[in-house]
Amino acid sequence: MGPDQDQELRGLFHNAPIPEVNMTSKVMNQLHAEQRKKERFVVKYKISLMVIAGMLLTASTGFAAMNYQALHNSKGEVVYEEKQWDDSLNKNNTKDDQRRSLKSHQYSEESLKEGTAGLFYIVSNNPNHELETGYKSLGIHEAAALQNELKGQSAKIFDQVLDYKFESATLHYKPIIWVHPLTAEKEHAIAEQLRKQAEQSHKDYAMMPIEISKDHWNMVSTYKKGKSQFFLNMMKSDDKTTLYTHEEQISKREKLVIDGVDMMYTEVEVGRTITWVHNVPNSNFTITYSISTGNDVSKEKLIQMVKLFLK
Repeated sequence: MGPDQDQELRGLFHNAPIPEVNMTSKVMNQLHAEQRKKERFVVKYKISLMVIAGMLLTASTGFAAMNYQALHNSKGEVVYEEKQWDDSLNKNNTKDDQRRSLKSHQYSEESLKEGTAGLFYIVSNNPNHELETGYKSLGIHEAAALQNELKGQSAKIFDQVLDYKFESATLHYKPIIWVHPLTAEKEHAIAEQLRKQAEQSHKDYAMMPIEISKDHWNMVSTYKKGKSQFFLNMMKSDDKTTLYTHEEQISKREKLVIDGVDMMYTEVEVGRTITWVHNVPNSNFTITYSISTGNDVSKEKLIQMVKLFLK
């Protein structure tokens, strides 16, 4: 338990729902669409937008050698980086692990309230009696409600960005045990307690609610103008975040400095993204922002969007 930031981020993004896209697993994003040609194109377009939004943590090659793969806080410390995928990171992920992960997501959706988290003991596919951490994102449909939810967090939330209006957002709070990991002894004791509960109830799982940290979160919001849309991703953390990407999906990378702020600019086949870091005043926290658009939004207009968040 107590996964490192890389592992936590993989699970977090794989579980983050995107409007109009059916997300059913934190292991692999399952996109269910009818097979008509037009719909296949729409799904491909949305997958690509999710890639540039930083929602698919996959593989990359060669990027580690470039000098704009990291962003720093005001102390000069790396707080966001993009690295090449190494298969060894996933070598211990067995089929049992994958099945439990799928089930924990299902059980989380069924048993947890929005914005909460829990520890799950799953009976099936669990030869080593391991625990799973589940959570359920908070769905928000008004900018004012999101502003109220994140009040005092140094997060900039707008109901309109240029001519794009806020549509919806999903907010995920990090389970507290990802901030303060359990000891091996405590983890074993909880697993045994939940195992007995599941056995007595004749269910495939037992769950124990756990606290969340409202200082550690990830948020994805959608802004729309007619058929055009863009994604805004924000992550608040006091630790380093690592993103793994497919280098072959990247057609252009560039380092930008906008109003004195270092930024990473990336293009893929169907769109572009800009990522930067905001230092939360009087704290060790940062908020990493990413704005991702389709090709209908120019680089110049994307920069205009970014500048609104720097004021």
